[in-house]
Amino acid sequence: MNNETGIVDKLRKGDHAIFKIVFEEFYPSVVAYVLTLTADDAKAKDIAQSSFISLWEKRKKLREKSSLRPYLFKIAYHLYINQYHKEKFRKKVLEEFKYDALQKIIPKEEDPDDDRQKRLGEIIDALPVKCREILMLHKKEGKKYKDIAALLNISVKTVESQMRIAYIKIREGFEAGKK
Repeated sequence: MNNETGIVDKLRKGDHAIFKIVFEEFYPSVVAYVLTLTADDAKAKDIAQSSFISLWEKRKKLREKSSLRPYLFKIAYHLYINQYHKEKFRKKVLEEFKYDALQKIIPKEEDPDDDRQKRLGEIIDALPVKCREILMLHKKEGKKYKDIAALLNISVKTVESQMRIAYIKIREGFEAGKK
């Protein structure tokens, strides 16, 4: 477009004929640009049209030396980003709604992992006090055998022995549960 300064000035004053010329000149390139973002022809056309509506609404704020093409591309990009975020949020809400609806429809099934965890808790609770304490220090708190020995003022061999007893009792407890 030649003499963009004069065109911008006429746009700022609300000249409908100039706006039509600007639309006809830039609309195909704005659609093509947005199409590279969305890969959806209908969305690209909608965003391009919204870009021109935004240009018209903000025409009084245009600076005299504004270049229309980059300005329109910037508007289109921001409209695309806003639409993308709205769609992403809408999909997230929809997925959460579907999940909640399914949870209400589908009866709760017994989870075998829950049963195993419950059984493990029962077996650990039934261990001798010192044995349970050593197991918990090692497995829950991640302490090493030598640290447990120092903490409880016992030998590392005693820690190893108590851990072995704990593992045997746990294995036996699960095997007894299978029968």
